[in-house]
Amino acid sequence: MGNVFHELWVNAEAEENAFHTIKLPWHLHPDRDQAWRDDQTRTVGAKRAAQENDCSFLASGDSVVELAVLEKYRTKYVIPPIEKRGAGRF
Repeated sequence: MGNVFHELWVNAEAEENAFHTIKLPWHLHPDRDQAWRDDQTRTVGAKRAAQENDCSFLASGDSVVELAVLEKYRTKYVIPPIEKRGAGRF
């Protein structure tokens, strides 16, 4: 997070540039299994393995809170706002 690639990716997902995003997580490869993924974590560490193999930007930044906790809250508790207010949002 916070680098040029991350900025380009986020803008592409928001359709604010000409790039198109494609996520190809490790489990789509026919020669990869959970043992391979576990070996990646042992070899390069949990953060880098998540970034490189799980297509996770959460793993690319430094955080005080563990990545698993952040992901749990993102998937379980983050919901769209009922109402948006502010400049230009009436």
